[in-house]
Amino acid sequence: MAAAIEVNAPFLGVDSDSEEEDEEIVPTTAVSRARSSAPPLPKAIITSRGADIPTPTSVKRRQSLGGLALSTAFTEAQLLSASDRFRDAWSKVQAHEWDVRSWAALLSEAQTQRSGRAIALRDVYRLATRQFPTKVSLWKDWLEHELRQGNLAQVDDIFRECLLEVPSVDLYLLYVARVRKTNPASLGDGASPEAVAEQRARVTAAFELGVRQVGVLVDAAPLWWDYIRYVEAWKDEGGRDGGGEGGFGGGYGGIAVAEAGSQIATLRRIYHRAVLVPVDGLDELWRAYEAWERGLNEHTARQTLPQLLPGHQQAKTVARERRTIRDLQRLSSWATPPSHTAEEKEQLHYLRRKIDFEKNNPENVDPVALKDRVRLSYRQAFAYFYHFPEVWYEFAAYEQESDDVVAAASLFARAARAVPDCLLLHLAWAELEDGRGRGDKGAEILKGFLIQEPSTLGYVAYQHYVRRTQGKEAARKVFTATKDLRRKGVLTYHWYLAHAQLEEHVNHEPQVARRVLDHGLSLHSSFLTEPEYVVATMEVLIRLQDEQNVRSLADRALAVLEAGVSAGPGAGGEREEVATAAAAMAAAEKARPVWFKLLEFETCVASDRDPARVERVQQRIAEAFPRQAESHPLLRLWRRLNMFGTPPVEDSSDDLLRQRWEEPAVSYRLLDDGERDGRGMGGGRRGRKSGKGGASSAAGGEVTVGAGDDGGGGREGGREGGGDGVGGGDGGVDGEGQPAVSREARRRDDPYGARALQQRRLQSIPEYLRKLYQMLPIHTGPPIDPDTIIRGLRDNPLPPRPPGQSSGGSKMLGNGEGGERGKGRGRKRGRWGGGGDSDSGDSDDDMMRSGAGDVFRQRQQQKLMAGT
Repeated sequence: MAAAIEVNAPFLGVDSDSEEEDEEIVPTTAVSRARSSAPPLPKAIITSRGADIPTPTSVKRRQSLGGLALSTAFTEAQLLSASDRFRDAWSKVQAHEWDVRSWAALLSEAQTQRSGRAIALRDVYRLATRQFPTKVSLWKDWLEHELRQGNLAQVDDIFRECLLEVPSVDLYLLYVARVRKTNPASLGDGASPEAVAEQRARVTAAFELGVRQVGVLVDAAPLWWDYIRYVEAWKDEGGRDGGGEGGFGGGYGGIAVAEAGSQIATLRRIYHRAVLVPVDGLDELWRAYEAWERGLNEHTARQTLPQLLPGHQQAKTVARERRTIRDLQRLSSWATPPSHTAEEKEQLHYLRRKIDFEKNNPENVDPVALKDRVRLSYRQAFAYFYHFPEVWYEFAAYEQESDDVVAAASLFARAARAVPDCLLLHLAWAELEDGRGRGDKGAEILKGFLIQEPSTLGYVAYQHYVRRTQGKEAARKVFTATKDLRRKGVLTYHWYLAHAQLEEHVNHEPQVARRVLDHGLSLHSSFLTEPEYVVATMEVLIRLQDEQNVRSLADRALAVLEAGVSAGPGAGGEREEVATAAAAMAAAEKARPVWFKLLEFETCVASDRDPARVERVQQRIAEAFPRQAESHPLLRLWRRLNMFGTPPVEDSSDDLLRQRWEEPAVSYRLLDDGERDGRGMGGGRRGRKSGKGGASSAAGGEVTVGAGDDGGGGREGGREGGGDGVGGGDGGVDGEGQPAVSREARRRDDPYGARALQQRRLQSIPEYLRKLYQMLPIHTGPPIDPDTIIRGLRDNPLPPRPPGQSSGGSKMLGNGEGGERGKGRGRKRGRWGGGGDSDSGDSDDDMMRSGAGDVFRQRQQQKLMAGT
């Protein structure tokens, strides 16, 4: 009897001198399972050349294969002998590294040997797999190329690179073929049983690795068939079938040399597993197993087959569902960064549907096998979602929920390489390490990220992490270390705010917080234009009871925010004037938080609460916001007493007063010449001297401004004005017969011209339509030309008449042939009335009797008929 030989899957062992744990570089959870699950993995295998094949240790081997940088991979001298298409594709790839069409063209040219003598196809594959590490077809084509060339050492390196990273049946079929090539089934006459068993053990271990890693995929049937046929082909060295007790070794699911006993027992074990796995072609597998079992022993078949049939039927049901989801997923695509398309959202939905399906355990497997299936679904999804941080996070979160924090840390490490610029992934990784009691490791993760990707948010997160894990002084050193970045403007004012908040609320040192904010203002005067920064500084000063500096800071900030908008109109006319008004309103809106923080301070916090000072602040706010609650003296008193934003009693006189004096924000934009010509700039006729321009105000708060000559204001000395005479000459009379208000008076009473422009636009609309106009949404597109619409309707055939209506007309139109309504008005409607002799189809009587929809339809039909 041959001795039992303990051997494992080729290429996937760990050398005895490299057993140390290096979690952040473990490729996947499956790798850790491959290393830890029984049986143990080999240290080396013997090739036909007698050399040892080194075993993979980690993804660090990736650097030895991907040693070429995209920008410097090929020199100009190397590209000289390449085809024009290759050079063109290469230039496009360098310009846009995710241009998959250019990558495909580059590979196509290289595969047809048009990349030049100096550029090897291997180098092109190396670059492509480095850019798209989850693209199965790239690895498969590269492996097949190296196998054809006989470069087995290179093939082994590629397998170490991709086999455990990319779950693919095709890759494992190639892997088994490579192992079988160096471990033939027959060693010739005189070979010892131990040598035969050792060779078979290596191949069997390769098959077992494949079925353990990808054997439950829907398309894994070819792998199972190869495994079955390999065992069926066993012959002992004397030419007899079987193989005896030493028939094979290594394996999974109880298949081992010491236990197998015979080729029949081995095949039976493989068949029992295969017919219960949800893969394509289960019916064929079942028929093959049934025929094989019955051919051996009918009695055994009658006992075994009924026991396996329920599980087989369940496997077929699960396979159908998995096949449905697989067909919806794009697992053969190029993994590119997110582009926020509908397809990506759809694929993400399918992935979550697949994960939910697997978590429900449709196969009723044990918890360990269930976890492997969920993991496999995530790993397979990286063919599309390799650069999607949310998928990496969800995978790691699943590992954490499963109490496998080591696997979660390994996933975060891979995610950091796949999406190196994602701060949130690194932060989640650091939080995980902190939860494991490895706070220093988390700090190193964030620090390493910030060296490559410095950002304000990143440093804020890093400082808070350091403060929690290492203390106050270490957190202050983080801020000090960013001196150069702060001076260069790489970090925004938020960095100062975050550090000041940390000092005040966590360290309880408001004086330090004040120095931090003062330091920011001394280095960056532009911070005065940031209301958030100014208000935060005011709050710190208020808590320190430094009232003088609160007022001083507010005055400085308001002066800067309002600078440049107080000057009068320039020589550009009314258009420039209104543009200046728009800028003034935008500046006032930006300064609003500072104004109200100052008002809150004076009314609620200041030690003296001087009513005169409060009144001055409210007066200045009223000038800045003429239509807000502070604009009326009575409401200023409400603001003075309203310490916490308490509104008046609903529907009370106070509340109604407040509502009357509050106005929606008015936005300004300038009209171009086409809009001025199309919309008109007022409601009156074109005046001979109508001022320098006009404006129209749309309901809902938009003011559009033009500089044409079609202003709707009153003419000088005339009475045919539109609106309130805003655009008229100084001696004009408005549409109501009242003298036009001077420009200086208008500017004083209505600083931004909002009320005047709104009133002017409303005056140009008939009174009975004004309410409807105010309810309509703002139209900011090109002007609408009714004649063009009518011409289009006339030049194009109308859609067919809805079923159920007669060809002579509809009841709505009052046709004589369409119903009772047409019969009573036939003569009045003429040709449209169903037999009358009058053509006055749009007479006033009919218009009044018909609804608005009838009138519109009648007129359009008459125009269409007139055109024909």
